[in-house]
Amino acid sequence: MEEKQRLEMVKEEERKLEKQKLEQQRIERTRFEERRKQEEKEYRRQQEMLRAQIECEKDIERQRNKELKQEELDAEIARRLAREDSAIQMVENNASRKEKSVDTSKYDLKKYKYVELRDIINTSTDTHLLLACKEEFHRRLQIYQQWKELNESSIVERQKNRLPMAILASSNKDFSSHFSQNNTAIQRYFKVPFARPARGQMNMHDILEVAVSHGMWYAHFDGQWIARQMELHPNKKPVLLIAGQDDMEMCELSLDATQLTRKKGAEITAAEFETLWYQCGGPEYHIRSKHEKN
Repeated sequence: MEEKQRLEMVKEEERKLEKQKLEQQRIERTRFEERRKQEEKEYRRQQEMLRAQIECEKDIERQRNKELKQEELDAEIARRLAREDSAIQMVENNASRKEKSVDTSKYDLKKYKYVELRDIINTSTDTHLLLACKEEFHRRLQIYQQWKELNESSIVERQKNRLPMAILASSNKDFSSHFSQNNTAIQRYFKVPFARPARGQMNMHDILEVAVSHGMWYAHFDGQWIARQMELHPNKKPVLLIAGQDDMEMCELSLDATQLTRKKGAEITAAEFETLWYQCGGPEYHIRSKHEKN
């Protein structure tokens, strides 16, 4: 009897020990699971921080590359404008003698660098200064293009690719800053075939016929100066140009000088231009409002 009791007590003790062991294991598993969850949570937090840091570094790198690209563009245009100073000065002196006094004469911008002019054009809220900088900027571009005409043997082919012959033939190449101040914020859109029709009169059939064979030139003017330009040629990728990025390849003439407003059938609607611009892969373009300019 005593032996039986002793055995039962031993078994009971073993059961208690086993129960304690199981409880200890459960506690350890619970602690392990909590620790694992904490470690996973910390790992995810660190990964999120790392991803955010990498994305931030990518944004900084993209911005830096964008700024470097703009600086390279500005430097390249500045070098082109400064090249052969004596020849440019000769053309500039001839042009200056033909210029009359202008309303923007209170601004002395001739010593400003290209980068400085472009920065003012992009950021200024002073309407008069903005107009003066645009005039000076395009005056220099026009002088540069005139110098190219005097010094490049391939000028005929280059001019054909850059501007439609109809504009080159009818444009007034003497720079003038006597513009109507009432249309400085008006957005106008035009299309002109690169080559002239064989017949003298340009009816719609002639325009379409020439456009199919030689291509069409599209322009968006913000006031007097070109803002965007499209060149569509048969079997070629569309050429999309934006002021501030592609100035050397764009029309340097003022709207008045191009005489586009006098060309029958040349002006188109904003909707027609924008539709074609986006169909050709053009980036979204923000037109600065009058409020932003003022």
